[in-house]
Amino acid sequence: MNAKNGRAQLNHAQIAKLEAETQSIWLDVKLREEGVKSARLEREMLELTRDRALVDERVWHAQSLFTREYRFSGPISYATREFRDTVTPCIETLTAWARFSPREPIKIILDTPGGDAFAGMTLYGFLDGLKNRGHALTIEGQGLVASMGSILLQVASHRLLGRESMMLIHEVGGSGHGSYGDLQDTMTLLTKLQDRVITIFLAKSKLDRATFVSRWARKDWWLTAAEALEAGFIDEGV
Repeated sequence: MNAKNGRAQLNHAQIAKLEAETQSIWLDVKLREEGVKSARLEREMLELTRDRALVDERVWHAQSLFTREYRFSGPISYATREFRDTVTPCIETLTAWARFSPREPIKIILDTPGGDAFAGMTLYGFLDGLKNRGHALTIEGQGLVASMGSILLQVASHRLLGRESMMLIHEVGGSGHGSYGDLQDTMTLLTKLQDRVITIFLAKSKLDRATFVSRWARKDWWLTAAEALEAGFIDEGV
């Protein structure tokens, strides 16, 4: 092999290597481009899904203005670090319905593990006010109607509970800290709340106070729809 042929073969090898590297770079660029396109498409699909959800929500709210059926799901609470505000939107929505359709029936589908006593009693008072202004109020428990949720159910003109649902009743809970006097004040408050809750449950119940207190004292009291109906905590199982 002479020097000229050796240089030619070297050039061919270099060219082949360069072509291979170019091809590799080209493929890498294509893959990156496809990745960008895929990411862009995924983002666009997410935006479309979000927009569709917003449209569906607006349509549902528009329809609910005429059907006046509100779905309350989740803890009964004002906005906290742990929970979203479920009480204020409910009050605002039902207030709008009451203004738009005075004295017309309103229905709430309730599914809740319970929540804050004061937030719940605020909502209870508001719903009681709707009844006093001539709105027939139906509350239908579906899934779980627990703790403060079981109290809210009692405010309804017509109380319903799904046959596959459960109701939970228990004593008022709370915690305290500070001096002995502070703890006494907390107990005084809890006692007043407890007495009010007992009064609410007994308003339509078939149980007397002694029987009711013995059933819920220091324990969770779970009831099926049939048991809640027998005790007078609902008007109908559905």
